[in-house]
Amino acid sequence: PSPEEYQIFVSCAWRLVKTNPIGFLQKERQLLKFYKAKANRISKPSTTTTSTGSPLKRSLPASHRREKAQPTSRPIARTARTHKPTPKAASARQDVDNGLPSPTSFSGSPVPPASRQPREDRDFDSLPDYSPPLSTLPNPKCLATEWRGASLEIRNLPAYDKLHAAEAKLASALRLTPEIYLTSKRRMFIGKIKRTQLGKEFRKTDAQKACKIDVNKASKLWTAFEKVGWLELKHIQRYL
Repeated sequence: PSPEEYQIFVSCAWRLVKTNPIGFLQKERQLLKFYKAKANRISKPSTTTTSTGSPLKRSLPASHRREKAQPTSRPIARTARTHKPTPKAASARQDVDNGLPSPTSFSGSPVPPASRQPREDRDFDSLPDYSPPLSTLPNPKCLATEWRGASLEIRNLPAYDKLHAAEAKLASALRLTPEIYLTSKRRMFIGKIKRTQLGKEFRKTDAQKACKIDVNKASKLWTAFEKVGWLELKHIQRYL
């Protein structure tokens, strides 16, 4: 999977664990019991050995061994082993935004579709906006950064019109959708205010925890914001 698909999978799986940790643990135990029972059904033939540790057939006469050369018993037919999806994989497929086929439960019945609520990492409107005004960005290239891989095409994605030209280039380079970028930006400045109120410095590691995205991408955001002076105290002074 791509890094974005992996992030979606992790956020969905973690949300399922937080929603019902006891139920998640019970399903995991059911899976362990299921695979253990499957493994126990396959029996392996044992070879009887003599007291010296060598196979018993070596102590028999050659004529007797020739008579036993052709086995009379039919081989044991083994049924094909089927793999059932784990709860984590099922939870990842329940997200209506990932475009994958609808999953089935352990009983074989279809899992009801997830409600079409804004995802936590995209619902930026639910967070207060303490970020500096976009007018403080000097030019469209002031937030430029480097990232592995090709840029993400975001011009036709939701909330693109809310980005400054410099922010659009930054989000595209880091392969973040406009919604995820805006959510991460608001989370970063919320974290900045909390750390400042405690009299503590807002470092890269704090940004990584606050943004809840790939830690390397969070570090790139922190560096870009710090470069244009967005992390200076004057921009959040009125909120303290």
